[in-house]
Amino acid sequence: MLDAAVARIEAAEVDADALLAAGRTCEDRLADPARALRLYERVLAAAPETRAAVAAGRLATGLRVELGAAPGA
Repeated sequence: MLDAAVARIEAAEVDADALLAAGRTCEDRLADPARALRLYERVLAAAPETRAAVAAGRLATGLRVELGAAPGA
């Protein structure tokens, strides 16, 4: 059920807050850090000047470390 809700958000043009919330859901409830990282990166690309982007940037940095990706990758 959560997976389907996140999939709908991924497929839609939604605001940064919705993308951030979907990323948090992937990370915290669905145990899918790679998917969460993609959503956080989408926030950063679409709305870099928002508060959601500040949070997404912080969370993305942590996930990049966790996933073994280079910073900025």
